[in-house]
Amino acid sequence: MKRSRFIAALFCTILGLAGLQAQTLKLLVWEEYLDPDVLKAFTKETGIKVVEDNFDDNEGLMAKTGTGKSGYDIVSPSDYAVQVMARRKILADLDHAKLPNLKNLSKDFVDLYYNPGQKAAIPYTWGTSGLAYNKKKIPNPPKKWADLFDPGTLQPLKGRISILDDAREVAATALLALGLDPNTSNKADLDKAGVLLRKQKPFLAKYDSASAEDSLASGETWLAQGFSGDIATAQAENPDIAYLIPEEGVTFFIDNLCVLQESKNKEAAHRLLNYLLRPDVALANMNAMKFASTNGAIDEGGIDESLKASAALVLPPKEKRVLFKDPGQEMGDAFEALFNDLKN
Repeated sequence: MKRSRFIAALFCTILGLAGLQAQTLKLLVWEEYLDPDVLKAFTKETGIKVVEDNFDDNEGLMAKTGTGKSGYDIVSPSDYAVQVMARRKILADLDHAKLPNLKNLSKDFVDLYYNPGQKAAIPYTWGTSGLAYNKKKIPNPPKKWADLFDPGTLQPLKGRISILDDAREVAATALLALGLDPNTSNKADLDKAGVLLRKQKPFLAKYDSASAEDSLASGETWLAQGFSGDIATAQAENPDIAYLIPEEGVTFFIDNLCVLQESKNKEAAHRLLNYLLRPDVALANMNAMKFASTNGAIDEGGIDESLKASAALVLPPKEKRVLFKDPGQEMGDAFEALFNDLKN
């Protein structure tokens, strides 16, 4: 009788594992965020298939997942978006018992303001949103965000400037230039920022987050506000690209991996998250995708030399870092309204 029970239990276990291995995880993450070879290796190791889709900004991510019927399992929101999505109950609580590799997180990324106790998010990459420029085209680059609103500085660069296609990032450039808080809760501050941004717009080539690094590397644009990892990619293609942190400060972002509350594949999702927390996997992803890792157990000797000298690992002093926070519904709508009006 005991033998029969054992065989039955074993059979159920095998069926459960087979069901897990037959699963497909759907990811909605930043473009060029996870190395395809890393995901292929996970599938080879576990049998769990991974399908990846991309988004361009946090607002788009939140809109897409806000209904609870997006069909995705794992997403990669930035810091403040984790706050918003947790408040809206879009994210599932993480099961730490299934994430033993959480111990590999650097202490600098544990118990962050938006994610105490790593309850809903795993910080995975970090970076800055500074200014990149072509040294051959711009021997004397702007030093401050305020320079980007000076017609005398802008005129020689007209049609060669790219600014991120992101409501919070765009507003931050003007707010910093004005000496105002990018996390302001005062709509009058946004009105002041809007005045600057509308005067700047005629000088721009485009608002672009998806391909800013390609335009910069090819020489289509000469000056770009960009995410540091993307700029590192441009630098790998074009050695004339340099990166700087404006004097007023710079937005500092932490992108995370989260499981959606709606996911029906939470077991498999935790397996992928734990896999991505392995030092060797995090190192491979960082070298390939060029976004700095939060993994404190990485072998620093394995970091590509070109990456060490790139924009990806430029870490500004703490007093120069601006981390976005949840603005609340009313101010969040105001940031979006400003940007939509600017683009139309």
